Amino acid sequence: MMTLRSLEPILDGQSANTAILDRSGVILSVNRAWRDFADQNQLRWPDYGLNVNYLEICDSASGHDSAEARTAAHGIRQILSGELQQFQLEYPCHSPEKKRWFNMKAFRFELNGVVHVVVGHEDVTHLKETKDSLREREQQMYMLQEQLAHIARLSTMGEMASGIAHELKQPLAAISNYAYGCVRLLQSPKPDSSQIIYGLEQIAQQAERASQVIQHLRSFIARKETDRSTLCVNDLVREALTLYRMELAGTAVEIQLELYDSLPLVSADRIQIEQVLINLMRNGIEAMADTPLKVLSIRTALSAPKSVQVAVCDAGRGLSKEIEARLFTPFVTTNPGGLGMGLAISRRIIEAHQGKIWAERNPDRGTTVCFTIPAARIG
Repeated sequence: MMTLRSLEPILDGQSANTAILDRSGVILSVNRAWRDFADQNQLRWPDYGLNVNYLEICDSASGHDSAEARTAAHGIRQILSGELQQFQLEYPCHSPEKKRWFNMKAFRFELNGVVHVVVGHEDVTHLKETKDSLREREQQMYMLQEQLAHIARLSTMGEMASGIAHELKQPLAAISNYAYGCVRLLQSPKPDSSQIIYGLEQIAQQAERASQVIQHLRSFIARKETDRSTLCVNDLVREALTLYRMELAGTAVEIQLELYDSLPLVSADRIQIEQVLINLMRNGIEAMADTPLKVLSIRTALSAPKSVQVAVCDAGRGLSKEIEARLFTPFVTTNPGGLGMGLAISRRIIEAHQGKIWAERNPDRGTTVCFTIPAARIG
């Protein structure tokens, strides 16, 4: 089970002064930047504000910054009530020595089913004066997305624990049966060597099959640098379905595959594209949770110029125009329990492959999310 302590390395890697609040607004955890800021500015908070109610501090603020503090508290309460998924506020924090500006961003975060709010304060004074550090901040956000993508893969791995057992059950049962068969043959008065050899060959094959299952799942959760190779997109679709098979089994969702036979190969990172496919499948399934029609279609096709297109189509309630315009923005989600990172991470992966990703509202009902990957250059 993941804990707040296990998230500390990620939080400490952020430049923003960051705290995690519980449902009542009490500060449960702060990062290194928060502690350094308190020390540098001689803020006399007991234990850096841990176990202090952040909302009450905002409510009791006085002076020239009281309006911004109340606005911040109101935004956080809207997140806790479910009215908002995220909230952002830029505010001044001036001293006699220097004028400073901060950007506060808060977003909803669920850990083990419990709602929290992550609040970050970034000093944007320099950005007010110059845009030179913009590229560095974007790179840091990309790194954060990659770390959250790894956490998402670990979460998926936990959800697929029953799938692992299912995938290994058949080869392990076959190994056991062939082994007992070889023992009985060896115990017979006249052992048939050809049958024993056949049984041992089958044991070796089934052991290799079990090894491949474990290796594939290990590769899926491992955080590593991009490892591209020449791949068939149809094979990636089938492998992603195999990885997610047990989760699909409990949803009563019908999967329809329309895979174009003569697709060109693509140069891609197998694990990253499978992660995109699983993200899109999960989103489609969640969109149909309360609808009578549960059909998820996955199609592949040629796309000009010299690209392969994948489309994942659900029969859910569709997207509002407001959500459609911001669908691939980090922390934007239609799922009350979601972080809103799945599609943002997917866009990052596809764009890194020189592809495009977009969403379309279906004419009748539901949503189709499409992405393209350029064909590999052969020769």
